[in-house]
Amino acid sequence: MTTAKKQGVFRLSLIGCGAHALDYLCPPLSKLPEVEFVACCDVDEGRTAQAMRSFDFQRPYLDYNTMLAKEDLHGVVIAMPHSRLAGAAVAALRAGRNVFIEKPMAASPAEAREMRDAAKKSGASLMVGYCERFAEGRRIMKRLISEGAIGDIVNVNAAKGSPPLLTGWQSDPAMGGGPIRWVGSHVTDQVLWMVGSEPERVTADIAWRPKGGVEQDVSYTIRFKNGVLASFLCSQQVGAVDFVEVFGTKGRVRAEWPPEYSTIPGDTVTVQSAVVPAYANPTTIVPGAPHPSNMYAAELKEWLASLKERRPPAVTIEDGNAVVTILDAVYRSARSGSPVTL
Repeated sequence: MTTAKKQGVFRLSLIGCGAHALDYLCPPLSKLPEVEFVACCDVDEGRTAQAMRSFDFQRPYLDYNTMLAKEDLHGVVIAMPHSRLAGAAVAALRAGRNVFIEKPMAASPAEAREMRDAAKKSGASLMVGYCERFAEGRRIMKRLISEGAIGDIVNVNAAKGSPPLLTGWQSDPAMGGGPIRWVGSHVTDQVLWMVGSEPERVTADIAWRPKGGVEQDVSYTIRFKNGVLASFLCSQQVGAVDFVEVFGTKGRVRAEWPPEYSTIPGDTVTVQSAVVPAYANPTTIVPGAPHPSNMYAAELKEWLASLKERRPPAVTIEDGNAVVTILDAVYRSARSGSPVTL
């Protein structure tokens, strides 16, 4: 085990050296002087080799339990297929390591509970990577709502599309694949964040792929305890749709990525307000730094800041559990044909 520590430096490891980790999570972390990449782990030796070449990780591992036992770490970044997230997180939390984990955090409420229990027992913290909370347009939208620009929330409409005919593990139910967990988790978290009330009932319907596998199109609604109704669409057929629209007693606000968001920045916000004169007519706000890469950098900086300041992160394990509970209710409602009370 390596025990020497540099003052003010976060010793981090990576579990899961796939494209998401190497393309979106490691680049912003590598630019922070307070980060030291200690070890990386993946069942594929080629991926650990790539991580070491690209980001100067010091040691590779094929088994995360071995890595957690040998290395002296401040935190662990976990980015794996959905069905494998919880196992790695529980191991890291039980080892007393702070965790940044990709959404949806777990594939079932039982896994989420096990993660919460491990965190509570060890005292380690966990932040869930709901990156779109850190997109500038979504933060502008949240601020407008919090400042009362649209009055009290009445209704929410949200949709997010995935590429057609998901492949690999994302098309395998046993691996936690499918658009509900992949993109539905994002919009569900954003709506919970915007509404700020406890959900009480979920009603859902699912159109499954004709040849089996994961869901093709999913529609669901959430009734909140404050009376707000929210409707959602997650689909493999509608293209790169990504928006949240909130209707209030004094106006409305909508944040939306354009279809070409991966190459053309622009999470634009449109607001109309009966109480803010500047927004008396529908007004479009274009954020100053809307490129998707910026939201990953912002969420990871927040994680490290929460560790340094010894406070809960912006997206907690309880936030993650709330989303997992709703997604599970979506599946149960669709299969039973009845609403699910939470």
